[in-house]
Amino acid sequence: MIMIKLVRLTLLVMVKYTPASWRTVMAVFDPDVNRIPYWSNPDENYNGVAMGTSSWNDNARVWGERAATIAGFKSPVPPTAPTGVNITNANSNFGSPYIEWNYNPEPNISYYEVWRKKRRKSDLY
Repeated sequence: MIMIKLVRLTLLVMVKYTPASWRTVMAVFDPDVNRIPYWSNPDENYNGVAMGTSSWNDNARVWGERAATIAGFKSPVPPTAPTGVNITNANSNFGSPYIEWNYNPEPNISYYEVWRKKRRKSDLY
């Protein structure tokens, strides 16, 4: 008798195929069952057996449906650096460097923060 155990997890699902003793990536750990490096997908076969079902076990479909949401998590593009940067008194041991620039390429940025890298333990900034 062939038994396929289907389990639905939050958003993603897994397949455990008992006679052949294999399970897909999201399947719950079972030391007696070989984990194959594939997501559940009813359109793909492993040793002649579909690795999912179209109703529940279809990580390929879930990844496709969630792609736009996941893409929205990416970090925003950092602002463009100003042009014509001129630094005077940059290597002085006394006083602060003076930084000026000609043009701010992004109108929604009203200021820039400049951080000086600490060079020695004795530096107090």
